[in-house]
Amino acid sequence: MIAETSLEAFNEILPELGDRQWAVYRSIVKLQPCNNMMISKKLGKPINEITPRTHELRRKKLLGHLVVVRSHVGECPITKRQSQFWKINDNLNKQEVKQWNRTIHGQDSAVNI
Repeated sequence: MIAETSLEAFNEILPELGDRQWAVYRSIVKLQPCNNMMISKKLGKPINEITPRTHELRRKKLLGHLVVVRSHVGECPITKRQSQFWKINDNLNKQEVKQWNRTIHGQDSAVNI
């Protein structure tokens, strides 16, 4: 069971995540660790639409923790250049994140992590 204060936190974030941010978030969950180019390829969107969304997500907090954090710097499998890779913050409780996903987007579109 999720605490009432956690549900309040979910409800505070709910209106803040746009469709593009949600799509990038889902991609990070599925691909992590990943970089912007990998997300761009997965979503079929130009990188200049992805980079601002990852920047925004890196500033979002859920339950007092940043949602997206840097995983490492490494070689991009697409461009073979060095880039930053992103992941979902390990400090987030997975059950709380699942509840957050369900609260925001319904049972069917919840992302499994």
